[in-house]
Amino acid sequence: MLSEKCSRAEDLRASGRSVADIAAELHVTRQRVRQLLASARAERLRQVSDDPFLRLSARTANGLKAEFLYVRKQLLTVDTVAEALHTGRLRTVRNLGKKSVEEIERWLESVQADEERDLLEQVTDPPSFAHPQPPCPRPSPRSAS
Repeated sequence: MLSEKCSRAEDLRASGRSVADIAAELHVTRQRVRQLLASARAERLRQVSDDPFLRLSARTANGLKAEFLYVRKQLLTVDTVAEALHTGRLRTVRNLGKKSVEEIERWLESVQADEERDLLEQVTDPPSFAHPQPPCPRPSPRSAS
């Protein structure tokens, strides 16, 4: 979720204000305005992305990537993370503390809820298939004369 300053900076920039103007209004440096705008862009990308790992904080995502891709030489998927959490192996991962593990637990719940919702939508609103066109009539065989 965007902070109030991020949202305000984004609104001001969208209205055509310069970075210097925004910095003066928010009482921050121009560099901080650029950081706020970058955070707002990244958050917007996370909201529309299909990649569930983008919903994790950078620290947690990087910790998972380092553990699964480089240490375990294992593909990083939602299922492998869920398995590691349920077996307790996730608590031994370097750079993943208590808060990161709690974040992963909440993240897994939201990902599973999204998958269930998508599945329900598929069941309640099945795709409509167009009726195939009837085959072209075959020409009648000509009698040999």
